[in-house]
Amino acid sequence: MSPSGLAKGLLALLGLALILFTFNHARLLAREAATHRLDQSREEADRVQAAIEAQVLEEARRLATAPEVAASLERAEPAAAVAATRRQGLEPAVGLQVVSVDDNLRVTTSGTFKRAEIWDSMREALETGSAAGIERDEESGALAVTAAVLSRTPGRPATALAIARPLGSDFADALKAATGLDASIYTPDGVRRATTLLEADGSRASGSPAASVPWRRWERRQRAFVTATVSRAAAFDPIRSRQGDVVAVRELTAPLDYELGFRRLAGSRRFLVEVLFLGLAAVMAFLLARSARER
Repeated sequence: MSPSGLAKGLLALLGLALILFTFNHARLLAREAATHRLDQSREEADRVQAAIEAQVLEEARRLATAPEVAASLERAEPAAAVAATRRQGLEPAVGLQVVSVDDNLRVTTSGTFKRAEIWDSMREALETGSAAGIERDEESGALAVTAAVLSRTPGRPATALAIARPLGSDFADALKAATGLDASIYTPDGVRRATTLLEADGSRASGSPAASVPWRRWERRQRAFVTATVSRAAAFDPIRSRQGDVVAVRELTAPLDYELGFRRLAGSRRFLVEVLFLGLAAVMAFLLARSARER
C-alpha cells in the first residue's frame, strides 16, 4: 500500500475511533447521571417505606384503642380481641395476631398471613411497646407490612395486637410516585411480587423472575449494588425484617439519558484529552500523506 493510501486508511480509522469514543463516553456520562439519580432515589424509597410502616402502625394503634377491642385486650382474651378487631371492618386479606403473655404464651392468629411463631414486630412490641416492619410469610412466601402495639393492664398479662397488611403493587406504585423510577420487589428466591413495570400489552408484569445476570450478582454479594446495561441502570437493595433478615429485594431502574450524556461531553476532561490525541494522530496522518505526494 502506498503512503498516501495508508494515510487515508489511518484517517478513516481515526474517524471511526472518534465516533466510538464519543458514543462510549456519552454512555459513561449517561450512566453516571443515572447512578446519581438512583442514589438520591434510594434514600427517597427508604423514606417511603418508613412512611408506609408508620401508617400501618397508626392503623394498629387505632384498632387497639377501639372500645370493644381495648376491653378484650385489657382482659387478656386473645380470641375475643381478634373477633372484636375483625368487626372494626378489617379486610380479610389483612393478617391479624393477638398475643397474651402469661405463664403460657397464648397466640391467636387470623387472616391470610400466618406463621408458626409470633411475628417479629409482635416480638419487639412485647419488649418496647410498639414496632413496625416488613416480614415474609413462611407458609405462602408473601410479603407484608406488619405493625404491633402493646396493651398493659395492672394485674393482668401483657397483651399485644398486630396486623399484617400485604405488600403489593400499591407499595411499588408509591415508590414510583416518589422517585419517578420503575420499581420491583422480589422475594429472596428472585420472583417478582410487586412491580410498576408494564408488559407489551399494557398490563402490569407480575410474578416474573429477576434478570439472571444481576440476580447472580446479588446472590454472590447479598448487599446493595448498582449495575448498568446499554439502556438502563438498576439499583438493588435488601429489605430487612426487624431481626435483620433479608425478606425481600428492592430494584429501582433509571433509563440512560444519552442526550444528557452528549451535552456533557464538552465539560469532560477525559473526553477532551482523548479527542486531543486523536487530533494529533490525524495531523500526523495528514503530514504523512503530504510528504508522500511531494516525493
